[in-house]
Amino acid sequence: MRPAALAIPLEVKGRRVAQPDGKDIPSLPKGRWKLDSIQWRWVQAFNDDLLLSPALVESGKRKGLPKKTVTGKPIRKSSGLIRVTRNVIDALHRLRAEGRGALYASRLLVMLAHNLNKTESGIAADRGFRMLGIPDAYHEGRTHKKPEDLVAAAVLRLKQRDIGALLVGSDEYPRADPNPDRRKGPYYRFIRSLDFTPRTGIASKEDALAIEAEYSEAVEEDTVAQPRPPAGPGTDQAVLPGLGLEAPPAPPIPDGKAIRAAREAAGLNLRDFARRMEGPAFKTWANYENGQPIRVKAIPETVWNRVRDFVAQHGPKAGSVAVADGSLSHKGGDSVA
Repeated sequence: MRPAALAIPLEVKGRRVAQPDGKDIPSLPKGRWKLDSIQWRWVQAFNDDLLLSPALVESGKRKGLPKKTVTGKPIRKSSGLIRVTRNVIDALHRLRAEGRGALYASRLLVMLAHNLNKTESGIAADRGFRMLGIPDAYHEGRTHKKPEDLVAAAVLRLKQRDIGALLVGSDEYPRADPNPDRRKGPYYRFIRSLDFTPRTGIASKEDALAIEAEYSEAVEEDTVAQPRPPAGPGTDQAVLPGLGLEAPPAPPIPDGKAIRAAREAAGLNLRDFARRMEGPAFKTWANYENGQPIRVKAIPETVWNRVRDFVAQHGPKAGSVAVADGSLSHKGGDSVA
């Protein structure tokens, strides 16, 4: 049985100014499901919009002061993704109030808002039908409408002035490419308006890790080294012949200049180097090469071993030092280009 079939009205508790009854808020019965994981993607445009400085008044008595709305909120220089999100939420509220007649229009708006496809360059018609939840052979035995008619009505609704999510020129019906070798099947081209187009899309996994590393490095370590507990009474441990009780000291960690020299000699950029080392993000290595402090203990020893092997393989050989013109000068000998 699908979980949607078990939906019940939400039980609302607590003291609120507006106390909803919960009948219009579907929920699942308690104790039957457990949250296993949450998948997320970092949308950096939200942070960029929140960090933007407010727009300033250009003339008048309040020249140089931040602009504010009638409610007293500061107006920022660029609304960006926050503005797009507000427009999408308002449009979805308006479409869902129209009932099932605007079902596929709201689904198409959600598909466009996720920015998962470059719809301006074209999306295959059959793939668009699947993303909108239109089953195969929709019109057989159910209605006289075809999937193309449902998409045409949804596109026409999003073109209207009260929504304005799509611009004139968006395909209501699928088009065929004149060159069948390039596109074998029909496809749609949906051109979004600026009010529904974010300035930047969803960040990649590598960029998200780099952004997370920047914030983690800015936070100081709050862990304090715990003192070693006093040794209890016991017998003296005998020293085994040929074995030492203490582990040999670990080889020194290469400094940032050595890593940069080896990386440039290997022809790798920071992103490729970070992927090859299977360690922290490239931002961490950039800070380390520039001499900025990083959390060395947070990097596993296996990563440092790979770094040592990489520097030993691509770094300057022992007994040679770099000179200003980029050549190598051996001790006791002439310079070699």
